[in-house]
Amino acid sequence: MKALFEAALEYTRKGFYVFPLNPKGKKVTRMFGKISSSRDEKDIIRWWKELPYLNVGIATSKYNDGIFVIDVDVKEDVNGVIALKELTFKYNLAIPETAVAKSGSGGYHLYFKNCTDKIVTCSNGKKLGIDIRAEKAHIVAPPSIHKNGNMYEWYIGDIDSIAEATDDVFKLVDIINSINAQEYVAKEYEDLVEMIKLAVSNDSYLTLFSSYSVGAGKTYKMLEYAKHRFASDSVIVGYINDSHRNFDGDIFDYKKYIDNTITKETKQPYTMSINIEEILKRKPDVVIIDELGYKNAYTGNRIYKDIIRLLSEGISVVSSCNINIMDVANAQLKDITHMSYKNTIPDFFMQLVNHIYFIECDEMKIKERYNDDVLFKDKTKLLDRYMSNEVLKHNHDISLMVLDNYFSGRYSIIKEKN
Repeated sequence: MKALFEAALEYTRKGFYVFPLNPKGKKVTRMFGKISSSRDEKDIIRWWKELPYLNVGIATSKYNDGIFVIDVDVKEDVNGVIALKELTFKYNLAIPETAVAKSGSGGYHLYFKNCTDKIVTCSNGKKLGIDIRAEKAHIVAPPSIHKNGNMYEWYIGDIDSIAEATDDVFKLVDIINSINAQEYVAKEYEDLVEMIKLAVSNDSYLTLFSSYSVGAGKTYKMLEYAKHRFASDSVIVGYINDSHRNFDGDIFDYKKYIDNTITKETKQPYTMSINIEEILKRKPDVVIIDELGYKNAYTGNRIYKDIIRLLSEGISVVSSCNINIMDVANAQLKDITHMSYKNTIPDFFMQLVNHIYFIECDEMKIKERYNDDVLFKDKTKLLDRYMSNEVLKHNHDISLMVLDNYFSGRYSIIKEKN
């Protein structure tokens, strides 16, 4: 269908990244293997010449001219248009006129440009009837064909009419994402919902030490913090990743407080074994658990789930992880470098963090530690790429954006001394 090809070509010529989608579908086609979005006309010509009935998808991303979309559904059991009007009225929000496309199913796509450093994340809300299409996503664009045979078409304006998102638009997106997140947590983490409520309501405290890369010294700073903050008889050490590390200096003597009835050794990578039940019996004031992204072999959970349980019982936790294993940062990293982490931390967990200490370490110093075999025993091509100057810089910049957007008022930056 010539119109589809011409639209895809037009979008790329205007600087947008385009995905080829399955005919009458929303998913990126696999007919060309695993591909990324493109704004190269050669790709567009090749894709649509071979499969002229491909639908057109526009990548939604901070790095694709900052495009994001408020996707409003209109169905028998939910009316997102009404919900959108109610939200704007309730919170007194003025939404500027912008490009609006009508979807094949009868809903509406409100396009906006993000011309700020804010990070807009995706969310899906079946109850609200409003989705946010942003990082790590795409939107089906006109004149694509819906599976019911109806065409996506521009309803107000067109691709040239996209307005800049105002503060009120960002507030609206935050509200929608918050409502959708509650629905998501209730569905996907049903067993955690009550514990999360308790964790938020009691006096437990979650402190996180973080950075943008391995080798920045977050575990050392965590132990240094523990030494001067906690009385030793009120602390249980669940796990410290000290492999290939030599901790010297005025830090918490953690080895004295690792109890074999609580912590067992395991040879599995990215795994620890902590007896959470035993910790709960002893009721310490604080538990120190390194590596928030690891799995707990004892419970079979990712450790962040066990930490939620500790918090719900009134036990404070000090932990560590790099910013890039958080969902929102990982999506940014994948969008820029096409690299990502498999096991990430869901964004909702980050709302439980009371304070995060970010270790600001010079990129060249991290590279030096990597090249001197201080960080890893065995190197691979993948590791070499993760530790490249380019990826380190992207990780650093993304981490600072996440701190500003997600931890405003809740973080401190610790600059490592050279």
